[in-house]
Amino acid sequence: MKIKNIVIVGGGSSGWMTASAIAHNLPEINLTLIESPNIPNIGVGESTLGHINRFFRLLDLTDQDWMKECSATYKNSIQFTNFHKIGTRFQYPFGGFVMPPDDDKYKYSTEFDIPIFLDLQRLFPEEISCEDFVRFYNINSLLAEYNKQTTKDVCGFDFFNHTAYHLDADALAIFLKNRYSNRITHILDEVNNIECNELGITKIISTNHTLTADLFIDCTGFKSLLIEKTLDVDWYQFPHLPNNKAVTARIPYTTIEDQKNSIHNVTDCKALSSGWLWDIPLWKRKGAGYVYSSEFLTKDQAEEEFRKETGWNDNVNHISFRHGYHKKAFHKNVLAIGLSYGFIEPLESTGLLTTHENIIKFIKLMQLHEGHVNKLDKILFNTSCEAQMSGLSDFVGVHYALSRRDDTPYWHYVTNEIDQSRYEYDLHVKEENIAQSLHEIFTFDRFDSRKEGMFCILMGNNYNPAERVQFNYSTEQLKNINFKKNFIIDSIKSRIDFVKNLPSSYDFLYNHIYK
Repeated sequence: MKIKNIVIVGGGSSGWMTASAIAHNLPEINLTLIESPNIPNIGVGESTLGHINRFFRLLDLTDQDWMKECSATYKNSIQFTNFHKIGTRFQYPFGGFVMPPDDDKYKYSTEFDIPIFLDLQRLFPEEISCEDFVRFYNINSLLAEYNKQTTKDVCGFDFFNHTAYHLDADALAIFLKNRYSNRITHILDEVNNIECNELGITKIISTNHTLTADLFIDCTGFKSLLIEKTLDVDWYQFPHLPNNKAVTARIPYTTIEDQKNSIHNVTDCKALSSGWLWDIPLWKRKGAGYVYSSEFLTKDQAEEEFRKETGWNDNVNHISFRHGYHKKAFHKNVLAIGLSYGFIEPLESTGLLTTHENIIKFIKLMQLHEGHVNKLDKILFNTSCEAQMSGLSDFVGVHYALSRRDDTPYWHYVTNEIDQSRYEYDLHVKEENIAQSLHEIFTFDRFDSRKEGMFCILMGNNYNPAERVQFNYSTEQLKNINFKKNFIIDSIKSRIDFVKNLPSSYDFLYNHIYK
């Protein structure tokens, strides 16, 4: 089919992100967005991953263009508190692994590969911790640990690609609407009826309008009005993810000092009795939310624990969500984007990730054949979306599976009763489940950058995959081993000394964005 006219149903962050990308990159499209004036935005997607830079580049936006409008701050890492055990903390920093500098600070060692580090950590656990893994290979972990920021190109750190954002998703939707509204027909109205034939949707009838299009994009959130309620596309629920509720609040800073002390370049994920608590520092306020399973906690119990942890005594919001995805994102003449297509859970900020990645895929598809989309294009699009959701859900599941907590019924369940070894995904491509992925890491088979995230989570959970360490070394071997051990220790110390002298996250933001 040739796509010339598109109607987006639903606003919010997914609707306006989709609309702005189409308006900016496909100006020949006749674009309409219809949204209800009476449906509030969920507004919980306030933490992003580094991939979102791809979306802002798609719109030719700089940080100075939008961050102030969205109360945004920089994010260098995800911090996991009490996930491994109570009293522990580890970083999952953005960016790849870079060998620490040798004599020349711009020359990176090529002989210090990961298996050597893992063996040395096994040999000297008192001097080299599992947490030192990311400190040694990714300086972003130290920027996060010490709450510092820089644009300097040091030890492989690339500020423009290795940082993400904390942002107000509702404000982002408003910013994009204001910026692109002159290129979009924007309708505030209630959808009352949808007419279909064998090819898909023919008309959307609202209170005051009748809309036709070549393509309808479903951005109606969990309601999935077009893809599910109208076209009846099957929903697949993940069997290994238990969380389905959240209690959230927007917490203002009380003083300037409170703001300065609260702004941190990490999203802190703190494990609680039956889930985990996010703490997201925006410029003007914090966002906090307790993600939990209703199988182990009632609504009132969750709110009580949330208030105890945050000290918040004002209004809260209670949210229900389902985790899974529709078997087809692109079916007939309907494309589902955002929550209407699927959702995993807030851990790892995958909600906005899958939204902007599927938007980018659609833009590329439209540009590839000048708006002509055939059946194979849809199959490939759906295969890509499904494989992405499968892989991301496995990765999120690992965060729970690797924990050593067993102190509450919830943590006993996620660490001992969920089967993490085999998932019954009906994929068009070969799946890689957790057991297979871990096996490849343990044996160092096919190691590449896609496994780096798994390594961070493994080592953060004190799970060193080194299998065999030789303990009977010659004198010459021992000299080399001690040299390399000291190289690790000295490199980390040198990096820490450098990082400590950098501006704080607050000062950096004030001088670069908010001054």
